[in-house]
Amino acid sequence: MPALISRVKAIKVLFRLRISEARLAFEEHSDGPEKGEDKATVNIKPIAKFLYGFFAAVFLIVGATVLLLHTGLLPGAVRSIVMRAAHDDLNAVHLIQEFGSLLVFAGLVSVWFIRHYEQSKFFHWAMTTFWALFALVHWLDFKGPFQSAIGPTINTIPFVLFAIVGLLRKNSGEKR
Repeated sequence: MPALISRVKAIKVLFRLRISEARLAFEEHSDGPEKGEDKATVNIKPIAKFLYGFFAAVFLIVGATVLLLHTGLLPGAVRSIVMRAAHDDLNAVHLIQEFGSLLVFAGLVSVWFIRHYEQSKFFHWAMTTFWALFALVHWLDFKGPFQSAIGPTINTIPFVLFAIVGLLRKNSGEKR
C-alpha cells in the first residue's frame, strides 16, 4: 500500500510540473491578450496532450503485459502479479487478457488524438464519461460496503483530471 501511495504522490507532482511548464510556455510565447481575450486564458493543449500521453502509456504497458502472459516473454515476477490478480483462475486470466486488448486499443486511440488534437473534443468527453463510470463501479461495488475509501478515491482521480481539463478546454474558447 505505501508503494501505491508513493506512486500517486509522484503522479500528482509530475502533473503539477507539467501544468507549470505549460503555463510558462504560454507566458513566454504570448504577446499579451488579443482583442476580446482574457489574460487569464491558459493554453490547455499541452496539458490535454500530456494527459492523453500518460494514459496511452499506461494502457499500452498494462495491455501488452497481460497479452504477453503465456508467451514466456514476461519475467516471472510480472507473471506472478497477473496470476495473483486473477486468483490463479484461468477463466479470469482470459477475461483479463480480453480487457488487455481493449487497453491496447484505447492506448492507440489516445496516441492518435495526441497527433490529431484538433479533433479530440468528443474523444475527451467520451474518456471523461468512461472514467466517471469506472469510478462509479468502484464506489458502488456489488460486494457490499467497502472497507476503505482509498481504492475508490484512487479510481476517481482520472475522472477528476479529465473533467477539469475538459472544463478548462471549454472555457479556453477552443473552437473544437
